[in-house]
Amino acid sequence: QHDDMKSAMSLDQGADVQEAEEAIQQARAWADVFTHFHEVGRADLGRTYSLSLGSLRKRLEELDKELEAIAFSERQLLDCAAREAKKARKSAPGEGLGSSDSMGRALVERIAVEAARMEKSK
Repeated sequence: QHDDMKSAMSLDQGADVQEAEEAIQQARAWADVFTHFHEVGRADLGRTYSLSLGSLRKRLEELDKELEAIAFSERQLLDCAAREAKKARKSAPGEGLGSSDSMGRALVERIAVEAARMEKSK
């Protein structure tokens, strides 16, 4: 399991490096475009594209936050399911069903609260 974690961390670092390189290339490409607009006397058009780019990046940040909230909810769901499975193993068949229902409802409510919070932050 330790080797699996090291391997996953290595893949994450490789992905981070690749993302950074792509971000640098994209920044250079935008800089070239804005320079060309300025050189031909169309800085106004460059500003328009810049504002549009800013809007897209803001939306991307919002989506990233939403994705993080979903991943958090998924981890909570897994934790809850794992606890329930452990309890079910320890208890006799048919016992603990009421607590499963209440824990399930609590989780659904928690996810709904998180979704509402994310919707408000938009």
